[in-house]
Amino acid sequence: MRFNIGYYSLLCSRRYSTQRILQTIRKTFTDENKTREFGSKIAELCYKGDVISLVGEMGSGKTVFCQGFIRKICSDRLLQVTSPTYLLDNLYESNGVNVHHIDLYRLSGGQHDIARLGLFDPNDIYVIEWGDKLEHNIPPKQFLKITFEYSFESDEPTQSVRNVTLETSDEEWIKRLK
Repeated sequence: MRFNIGYYSLLCSRRYSTQRILQTIRKTFTDENKTREFGSKIAELCYKGDVISLVGEMGSGKTVFCQGFIRKICSDRLLQVTSPTYLLDNLYESNGVNVHHIDLYRLSGGQHDIARLGLFDPNDIYVIEWGDKLEHNIPPKQFLKITFEYSFESDEPTQSVRNVTLETSDEEWIKRLK
């Protein structure tokens, strides 16, 4: 099926095959502040056109990551960043850069639903919660996948641990992550 919504019409006409992963990095965080700091560090590595897909169960840290990420890009550590579950796309504008915080939780993953978002502008940055619903339609260039998993395997019985895995096949991201 083909949609005529700007650049996105190209994406819906083909499905990108799963690329061979060239770089995998694993990290562990013991609290929300560390997850926010991680989001901030990834934001420092971003350029226009980057797409970051966040994958993980509800409550695994995707929105907390976005808080650090978006606050860093917008240079506002007190900025209110919430999940756009019902809006689908929260747009943040700062320093000539548009950052789209997208949440695909409510979408079925069908191309018709996703096409209405009008993705992707190569001059914007995209951070997409539940990005696994869209991964086969994202160009592999400038694409970073971050998977969040949580467990309660910690020395503190009430403390949850976030295991985070970064994956990319994009040469530019591989250079930036070193």
